Amino acid sequence: MDKPNKNLEREIDLSILIKKASQSFVKALLTIFNFLLRCFSYLVLFGLKQYIILLLALLVGFGFGMVKHFMGEELYSSDMVLQSNEIPTEDMISKINELGIYAGEGNYKALSEKLKIDTLTAGFIKSIGAYWFVDMDRDGVADIVDYRNRFNAIEDTTSRRMRDLLDVRATVGDPSVFAMLQNGIVHFLKSDPRLTLMNNNRKTALEIKIKRIDNELAKLDSLQRYEYFDKEREMSLDLGNLGSLKLLGEEKDTRLLHNEIIELQDTRLAYERQLTVTGDMVSVVTDFPVSVKPIRSMSFEGVFYGLLLFIIVYALLFILGHRKVVLDFLEKNA
Repeated sequence: MDKPNKNLEREIDLSILIKKASQSFVKALLTIFNFLLRCFSYLVLFGLKQYIILLLALLVGFGFGMVKHFMGEELYSSDMVLQSNEIPTEDMISKINELGIYAGEGNYKALSEKLKIDTLTAGFIKSIGAYWFVDMDRDGVADIVDYRNRFNAIEDTTSRRMRDLLDVRATVGDPSVFAMLQNGIVHFLKSDPRLTLMNNNRKTALEIKIKRIDNELAKLDSLQRYEYFDKEREMSLDLGNLGSLKLLGEEKDTRLLHNEIIELQDTRLAYERQLTVTGDMVSVVTDFPVSVKPIRSMSFEGVFYGLLLFIIVYALLFILGHRKVVLDFLEKNA
């Protein structure tokens, strides 16, 4: 009887301990919540006391944003999807990012030469960048574009970069530039001697494979003709007016030749498709959709700068209103 009583006492002690721990946790949460609520209430009350200055800051910031948007240049952003048919995607991304360097430096003369467009059009290009597509669940379908280069193919084993697709994002000051930008980027890639040599080697290899298949098909056609016709005559004896006598012997199953011929023809068609459909080093999967809306609207600019100036003025007023506390804090922690 002593043993069951001890087990019962342990269970009671454990339940009491769990109850006290839960009560302490809830009490700590309530304390933190009350503290945050008092801080929030104090900040709101402090802001209400300075509402005239804060309202003026909000209106001035909003007006500044509206004027800045009206006086500045509207920017448009759009994306193009490219498929790399032979060149490693990392090489394509590195090559396209060269254009982004020219755009960031404002070197519009170099941009116009590389893209084969006039300097005035190149002046509207503000940024160009190439990015990886990432397959998050490894099902072979692109899920997101890695605009911030967060995914590393070596470190991240749960997702992978798409090896044959890349995204090209451009920001311009005139949406009509997108129509010329696609051809310019494709021309820029094709004009690279190293990339062109790599793609030409691939095409030459495909042409050699097609010729070899043609030779094999010719041999199989000859062998099939022999099996169907020539072998038939060779195994027969001409008896003159008595007709012919067919000799008995082993016969080859000619249906196997049909299978071999069909497989070779399918392979040849696949190689020809690569030459005709993906013969270029890069294919445009999706062109730049022409965006008619700027990246930031006038109302967005107004609200953004209005809130920004509101926060800055509020912080300054709060520091000035509590300067003694702030100075004492800085002296203690200096």
